[in-house]
Formats: sequence, structure tokens, C-alpha cells
Amino acid sequence: MNFQLDLEIFTIVFLSLFLLGSLNKVILLFSKSNESFLKSVSFSLTFVLFGIAVLIVTYYYDSIAINEEIRTVALLFVFIPLIKIVDRSIAVKKLNLRVKTPKIIHDIILLVIYIFVFFTILKAQLGIDLTPIVTTSAVVSMVIGLALQDTLTNFIAGLMIHVEKPFNITDWVSINNTEGKVIEINWRTTKVLTFNNDFLIIPNNSIIKNEMVNYNFPSTRHVLPLNIGASYDAPPSKVKSVILDILKSCDDVLRFPNPIIRLTSYDDFSINYEIRVWIDDYGKKKLIEDSVLSKIWYAFNREGIKIPFPIRDVYHHTPNKESNDNNSDALKLKLLSDVDIFSSLSVEDLKSLSSKSKFVEYGVEEYIFMQGDEGSSLFIVSKGSVEVIINNNPVATLSKGNFFGEMSLLTGENRSGSVRVVDDVQIMEITKEDLSFYLNKEPNLVSSISEILAARERDNILSLSKNSNKSLSNSKSIDYEKKSTLLKSIKSFFNIG
Repeated sequence: MNFQLDLEIFTIVFLSLFLLGSLNKVILLFSKSNESFLKSVSFSLTFVLFGIAVLIVTYYYDSIAINEEIRTVALLFVFIPLIKIVDRSIAVKKLNLRVKTPKIIHDIILLVIYIFVFFTILKAQLGIDLTPIVTTSAVVSMVIGLALQDTLTNFIAGLMIHVEKPFNITDWVSINNTEGKVIEINWRTTKVLTFNNDFLIIPNNSIIKNEMVNYNFPSTRHVLPLNIGASYDAPPSKVKSVILDILKSCDDVLRFPNPIIRLTSYDDFSINYEIRVWIDDYGKKKLIEDSVLSKIWYAFNREGIKIPFPIRDVYHHTPNKESNDNNSDALKLKLLSDVDIFSSLSVEDLKSLSSKSKFVEYGVEEYIFMQGDEGSSLFIVSKGSVEVIINNNPVATLSKGNFFGEMSLLTGENRSGSVRVVDDVQIMEITKEDLSFYLNKEPNLVSSISEILAARERDNILSLSKNSNKSLSNSKSIDYEKKSTLLKSIKSFFNIG
């Protein structure tokens, strides 16, 4: 009889373990397609099936010693992992439906279920009722209260945060003068990721006690204040106008509400201005600050507006202005001489024209002009590089010695493309007023320039044409017609009789 009993128990346990091993293999194979869920419940399933196997043995053989204790442990092995599996299944379902439950609420519900199951199994199997002990023991309550005083305070504060909802996950907040993005809110702490990519863990009790700013509520729109000083030589109206033009070119600055620029004070060295712009993503605050202030520097430099600074030591310094001017003039003359449309000008005229031109500077991602803008200037790249964009498609990159804008300079046509700065660039600008004197002085120069432009137009057509033979046969006609059209346009634009 004992041999038969041992054989049956062995058979049941063997089959149960075989079933456990087979199920785990299936789970591991299937986990390739649903890895996060199945791997997380594989271990729990092992405990559930082991508990079921033990229960089968104990219920089948009532004569086994300490049967009730074994059943109690087996039931705990079944129900506690089973609760975990159900919890994980619900979590996956909510993730697919994009439904979020606050972590503190989830943890409280799970804890209550665990305690309820534990007490129920103890009472049902062993007749042990822990409820009176827990509820009537003043000493136990006092010890637990003192030991968990801070924890309970944070727990209650966490509940208040979930009820009042002063902020949500992914909100940008300022807590204890520290700004960051809320990553997690649990029963004890709130976790914030700062601008420095530091993971800040703040006790909930500290959040409730101190002031807090939520940059996402009631709206994600937020005022970003910036301050800058300008020289006393620059009229406030000009300073405000230049800054406003820069703000219009910044993509992350909202067009509405309108930016505000206010003169705030007269200091010892500067007139101070406050710039108030609206943004809708506080996480980009520092990037927007950098973009706006950088572009203002380049714009001020082009417009001759100085940004003063305090001077403590006074000294006299006489720069070698003549040497600097000579280097600048030589560079202008060299750049101008390399532009083919000015090849017909004499050396004296080139020197005179170069002296009238000026250098201007632009920063990375600034636009020198936009497609469709009116213009009457030609630009020659002195250093850095720019990108030519037509219909939102980059078509060419220009660097030192390259020029652009010749058609607007000579005919007054609107810009045929946009030009955006790739690397900080210095460009030499030739305006209509600079060139007008020489075209009126030498009427034959107009014909020469028209011929050069027509030849360039022909080369462009030939390079883009798929049928080069056909293009070559019509090249003379193209040259003549284009030259004639350009000659009329240039004369009309410069009022040459």
C-alpha cells in the first residue's frame, strides 16, 4: 500500500514538473513576439503550477501529515503569483488602450488585495484570524506609527497630489527652485528629470509644503523673458525694430500673442530692454534663449548697434587702422575681381566700387533673404558658407568666392530662391546705388554684363537638359534672346537711356 501511494505521488509530481518545463519552453518561444509580458509572468506561472501540483497531492491523500499547513502554503503559491499575472495582464491591456492609472492608486489596490487573500487563506485553512490582533493592539499601532511617521506623511501627501492633481506626468514644473520634467509619481516620492539630465527624487511631503510652479497648466503657452542692453548711441525705436525682425524669424517663438519689447532702465553703460516672447514647449526654453540671443548679436553687428559692457580700467590704445583698412580693401578688391560680371570694369573702377561696398555677418541658420523677397543687392561670400534653397529644396552650397543675388542687383527681380547660413558667414554686399555710377559712366558695360549673364543662363540650361544635341543647336538663339531681354531690363532698372 505504501509503495503504491509513493508511486502515485511520484507520478503526479513528475507529470506536474513535466508540464511546468513544457509550459516554460512554450513561453520562451512565444516570448519573441510578446517578450515584455510573457517573460514577466513566466516565473509567476511556475509557482502557480507548482502550487496546483501540491494541492492535487494533498487533496488526494488526506492522511499526509501537516496536510493543512502544506495546503496553506500551496494556496499562497497559487493565488499570490496569480494576482501578479492578472495585474500584469491588465497593465498590458491598459497600455494598448493608452489608459494610465496613477502608480500610488495601483500600489494601494494591489496591497489591499494581497492582504485580503493572505488573511482569507489563513482563516479558511488554519482558522487563524489576525484582524482582532491588528485592530486592537495599541502597542503595535503606536510602534508602527512612530516607525513609519515620515513614510505615512509622504503617503498621505502622495494621495493629496493624486486627488488635487497639481501636475501630471510629462509636465514641466519648478519645485524647490529646481526646474524639470515629471517622470513618475508614486506613493512616497515624485521623480523629476532636470535640464541637466539629473534624476531628482523629491519626497511628496516636501512638495506639499513648498511653492510649486506648473509650466503646463492651465496652458502650455508660457512667457519667456529675456534681457539685453544696447548702446546709448542706438535709438530705442531702431533697437526694438531690429529685435522684432529677429523674433519673426525664430520658428519656436509664437506669432500670437505678439512679442513685447520694453525699455526698462538707463544704466551706467547701456539702455536695457526686456524681451517677452511666448513659447509652447517649456522643455525648449534654453534652446530658444540661445537661438534668439545669438541672432540678436548678429543683427546688432550688421546694424552697427553696440552691446556695451562695464569698463573698470581705462587705457589708450591706437589701433593700426591703416593696416586693417588696407587688408580689408585688398580682400574686397580680390573678391570683386573674381566675379565675372565685373570683368569689364577697369582696375580703378574695381577699386572704387570695392571701397563703397561693405562686409556684413550672419549666424548659423539665419536667412540672408527669402524666396520672393524684393532686393537690389549682390553678395560675395568672404568666409563661411551658405545654402541656396528653391521651393524648400536645397540646390547648392556656396563658400568663399561664390556670389549670389546678381539678377536682383541688375534687374530688380524678386529673389528666385532663399539663402540660409550653414556656417557663420561674412559676405560682401554690392548695392544698386554702388553700381549705378559705373553703368551710367560706361554704357558699353551694360552690354558686356548682359552677354555674360546670357552665357551663364545658357550654360545652366544645357547642364539641366537631357537632350544636349537639341540644346546645342538652339544655343545661339538662346544667347541672343536672353541678352536682348537682359539688356532692356538692366537699362530700365538703372534708368539708362
